[in-house]
Amino acid sequence: MTKEKQDIITNSYSNFNTTVNLLQSDVFNKIFDWLKANTGANSNLRTLSKLNKELKSLITAKMFQTPVKGLLKDFDQVETISKKILESENGLDLKDFNLSAEKQLTIEEISTGLLNDAMLEANLRTPLKKMLYRYVTTGLPINKAEAELRSYILTDKESLGFAERYVKVLTMESLSRFDGTINQRVATEYKLDGFRIVGSNIKTTEPQCRGLTTAIGEFAQYEVNGKYRVEDIPKIIALMKRTAKSTHKNLDPTNIFILRSHWGCRHQYIPTRLLERDKKEFEKRLGGK
Repeated sequence: MTKEKQDIITNSYSNFNTTVNLLQSDVFNKIFDWLKANTGANSNLRTLSKLNKELKSLITAKMFQTPVKGLLKDFDQVETISKKILESENGLDLKDFNLSAEKQLTIEEISTGLLNDAMLEANLRTPLKKMLYRYVTTGLPINKAEAELRSYILTDKESLGFAERYVKVLTMESLSRFDGTINQRVATEYKLDGFRIVGSNIKTTEPQCRGLTTAIGEFAQYEVNGKYRVEDIPKIIALMKRTAKSTHKNLDPTNIFILRSHWGCRHQYIPTRLLERDKKEFEKRLGGK
């Protein structure tokens, strides 16, 4: 079930595919038309200012409203699967475990990112403006400018386009945090004393995640039978922060299930109960340290 849940989180941005692809295509065409008309002597900051206004009319919050509504079903699916995993893992009955407040807060988080003009300005429009300013002030050849813009703006076999990258990270992180909020509440309210970290590693996996998921290096001392102790979380966080700068700066024992190790972390922190054999092994290895 953990893989099924991760697939939902990973593919959540597909709700935005049509919107994002149309946006990226419109933006590229608009910019390239401007480049062709404003190369060399015709290129100046005044004509660039006009283009920037057109970009603002293209990249708007309104265009994301419908796909954001479509994302709601993913929240419901993640909640259902998370509860099933926690029930199976810990022998709990969570059918009446109300998460409406947490869900609303996370949906508002996504809305802030996708339906807020300041966020769109900072994450989508401004990077484009910086590129275009460089083209105007350096006189970059149009063929090189086109290649750079095409690579940055559009999605291809090698990489995601500028809007799709932003939407993907935001939707995945928001759903992951909602999932983590469920885990954090269950861990706290049911006083669960252990947790597992699940999810595969890839080439770009951060060192603290690799250390925890594979129990290698200094992280190995805190792992027994695929589990970690809740009481060791402060020491684990301190080790994570020593191991990698990417570790979330706001990470602490009250939010580790929500933030995981870093922004965009693809792993799940699942609370569990320690068995007697787990406790004995931990005491043998770490004692009261």
